[in-house]
Amino acid sequence: MKQFFSDNYSKICLAPSREQLERRWQGIETYCKKEEVDVLELAKLYYLLKAPDTFKQEFVAIFHDIDISFDPTNTREIAYLAGNILINLMENANLALDIIFAIICLSEYKIDVVLPEVIEMAYKKFGKISADTRERVITYKNVNTKSIKDYAVSLKELEEFQKTQITGLAELSNNIASSLSILIQN
Repeated sequence: MKQFFSDNYSKICLAPSREQLERRWQGIETYCKKEEVDVLELAKLYYLLKAPDTFKQEFVAIFHDIDISFDPTNTREIAYLAGNILINLMENANLALDIIFAIICLSEYKIDVVLPEVIEMAYKKFGKISADTRERVITYKNVNTKSIKDYAVSLKELEEFQKTQITGLAELSNNIASSLSILIQN
């Protein structure tokens, strides 16, 4: 991902220095290590949409703390960095679908973006996840299909229990069976 970042950074900054590239990449890595990530707000930054000021300030602060020359008013660079963060976070299984759906949903508005490869990667990742799901081998577990009512009736015929225990257990099983029947009908 680092190579992708550095190859495409010239879309935002003509002839960036090696030091500038390193600092921006360090900011991306720092952001990706956060425990909580607001995917929707990050996607808004990527699509150049209005994000809450507090979120944007937190986002910019990460890069500004690493590189004091970072321009917090350069919305195209902020969008570019947000896009690279989304790409990196798509590799995280816990966030992948959230990010993919946020990107795909917003892509339907045909908003001009700084880094269209992010949208392309989201569609490819979604296709791969979908294909993996279809190809997954499903194993079935044998489950006893004897009805609960039949089980309750058979309990009444047991001789080891006292009559009151059997009756109570049978009533309980009947109540469960009727409740399940109502649930199935609904």
